[in-house]
Amino acid sequence: MRISVLIFLFLHIVSFNAEAQSFINGDLNGAIATSSNPTSWINVPNTDVNCQASAAFASTPEVINTTGPDVANGVNGNPFSGGTLLSGLHLKVGIFTTYQEGIMQTVTGFTIGTDYDINLHQTVIKASNALDNTGSWSVYFDNTLIGVTASTTSTMPFNSNSHPWELRTLTFTATATSHVIKFLPTDDDANITNSAGGIRMGLDNLSITSIVPLHIDLLEFNTQNQNDAVRTFWSTATEINNDYFTIMRSKDGLSFEQIGTVNGAGNSNSVLNYVFYDAYPYNGISYYQLKQTDFNSISSLSDIVSVYRDDLSIINIYPNPAGNLIQVVLGYELNTVITVNIYNSVGQKILFSNYQINKGISTINIDVSSLAGGVYSIKIITPFEEYVQQEFIKK
Repeated sequence: MRISVLIFLFLHIVSFNAEAQSFINGDLNGAIATSSNPTSWINVPNTDVNCQASAAFASTPEVINTTGPDVANGVNGNPFSGGTLLSGLHLKVGIFTTYQEGIMQTVTGFTIGTDYDINLHQTVIKASNALDNTGSWSVYFDNTLIGVTASTTSTMPFNSNSHPWELRTLTFTATATSHVIKFLPTDDDANITNSAGGIRMGLDNLSITSIVPLHIDLLEFNTQNQNDAVRTFWSTATEINNDYFTIMRSKDGLSFEQIGTVNGAGNSNSVLNYVFYDAYPYNGISYYQLKQTDFNSISSLSDIVSVYRDDLSIINIYPNPAGNLIQVVLGYELNTVITVNIYNSVGQKILFSNYQINKGISTINIDVSSLAGGVYSIKIITPFEEYVQQEFIKK
């Protein structure tokens, strides 16, 4: 089923119409190399007031993909989208050398006084000289800090090509029509010394969206696993001229498809709650977004939420009826620990135990010799989901 991995509560809506301001090459494509920048980007130099690098060579990031440029030392990784990603260090070596390898670009077309969201995808890239597993990105406009993203933690091994990506959004108010936007990798703790303390972060898929005045006051947009479906739900405090909502779904957080609509209230000053069920969710990570449309056909988009679907199938329970032992055959897509609960016919939990299962097909043996004869049900709980109970008979 699914569990939320990225949830953004917000009090604004993102403009649905394209704006003039945008990053050139926000997908960070470029030539794979050490000490290099994506096309149309430059590195944040060590002389920049926001950069902690102690020398010019310590401020140059890498453009990487699954093939390198240095797989032996872990300078490689899987892009979120496009052909490459940016990888940058935040690391102190010895007493005198500090690395902080970021990028920047001048963006034009801002409207003074307008709020803008900067959206980015981040991951942790573990390299031989930077093995810390938790880090963030600091984002600036000109020399002003917009914010430090919520940290990402990776449990992937050294030089993996299966890094998990997470979406982050920071908001700022334009004070000029042109701003230099900077991205600098940032360790989330005070220890950046040597390989154990230093962090190598990944960055990809950057975008800017403007925030338009609300026709609804959106209190919440969220998702929840419910059996084989995903429940999307949202609430509004007020609505003005609101015609309908469109629920959209995506595999990558970029290209969305419409999966349903729900009528709006028109005009309302009371809290209203809405629900829509996605009966055919994707496997793995899925992204959801809400579009609100007025009676005059002006639309706006919510922030994006994402959920994770982990499909577990109970292939067989045998023998059934059972004697002193039952075997449960499972199919699952991860190596993990599950909890198995056994309930009697009136819903009381009689037995429970934890089992290690492996990716693919696993068989677990459950001792039911202590159970009296009768009808029982099994519920299996993964780290992400509680699965529907299945029955067996104890002789």
